[in-house]
Amino acid sequence: MKSQENIENHNLKENLMDFTIVDVFAERPFEGNQLAVVRTDIDLTTEQMMAVTREFGFSETTFIRRNNNVNLPIPVRIFGLEGEMKFAGHPSIGTASVIARGKNIKSLTLKLGIGDKLVNIENSGKGQFFEMEQGKPEFMETHSKEDISQSIGINAGIIDPELPVETVSTGNTFVIVPIRNLQDLAALKITSDRSWQYLKDHGAMHFYLVSRQTLSPSAVLHARMIYEKGEDPATGSAAGPAAAYMLKHGILKSMNYGWIEQGFEIGRPSMMRVRGRIAGDSIEGIKVAGRCFHMAEGKLSSPF
Repeated sequence: MKSQENIENHNLKENLMDFTIVDVFAERPFEGNQLAVVRTDIDLTTEQMMAVTREFGFSETTFIRRNNNVNLPIPVRIFGLEGEMKFAGHPSIGTASVIARGKNIKSLTLKLGIGDKLVNIENSGKGQFFEMEQGKPEFMETHSKEDISQSIGINAGIIDPELPVETVSTGNTFVIVPIRNLQDLAALKITSDRSWQYLKDHGAMHFYLVSRQTLSPSAVLHARMIYEKGEDPATGSAAGPAAAYMLKHGILKSMNYGWIEQGFEIGRPSMMRVRGRIAGDSIEGIKVAGRCFHMAEGKLSSPF
């Protein structure tokens, strides 16, 4: 017969949630975009998952079961500080790295809010790469540069004259704004309520600000993603649309790898590898990849 102490210890263990903190799209520790991956067999409500997400305070936290069959699609719930998300880039890649740790597998499938997504795992001398195919690109709207400059609060002259401002989606919708040079991109700020209203009016999540000038010689695009409450170190769900944009406008060749750098302005350098293919008049097979570093592991007690 179990003692009361053993029962209490068992219940305490059952109420603990495992977590891993991951630096995603990083070339080394303490870079990239931070993510908390929570593993639990507790049937948490949406409100409880939101409470845990706010406790970590990262831009996103994901929730999975403790032990998953990697031969079947693995359910993943993604939460940002404002609520649940059907899809996000760095949370998907980072969660895949946690699931795959210690397992000799070459791929796994995540069951996300937008459907099942395959993640391929590549082993290289520099560690593992996790590559996920995003949705079929949708080119939704071309914007007036004057309207964009007034909305963001910038001089229209800093927008690249050779490229359009275009809304693109591969799961999440971004307005891609090409800036002529790194100096103008680094100095750019978005603080106007008019900017967020413009996005709402045009059915987009965020602006993705990019330049063909880069800091790293291996990168083809330098990017920033500024939102209402801060700036994102790496935006995987924007790297997909940016890859499709580059293929459409001749910046990236079909089936070639390209690197997008992001996060340098906020001290969290990130590198995202992208590729896709041109098939006749369409663009498809958009994939985004990166490295992950597991920075911390622990137990989170559950008051639920």
